[in-house]
Amino acid sequence: MQRKQIWTFEQIEYLASAFRQVGMNWKMIQSKFFPKYQIGQIRNAYYKFKKEQPDLFQKCTINAGVGLQDIDLNYNVFK
Repeated sequence: MQRKQIWTFEQIEYLASAFRQVGMNWKMIQSKFFPKYQIGQIRNAYYKFKKEQPDLFQKCTINAGVGLQDIDLNYNVFK
C-alpha cells in the first residue's frame, strides 16, 4: 500500500497549468509533467483540488491558441 501523497501548492498550480494545456489527458500529464506519479494519483489529485479550488482549474476555451508546440516540456521541477 502506498503512502498518501502530499501535494505542495506549487505542485497543485503546476497540475492546474498542465490541465489547462492538455485537458484531461492523464497519460500525457503524467509523462510530460509528473513522471514519478501514477496516473491515478494525478487524476485523484485533480478531482480533489478542483473541488477545493475550482477557479484554479477552470479550463481555457478549447484550442485557445496554445498548441503542444508552445508548451515547455523540458521544464519539469518534479522529476
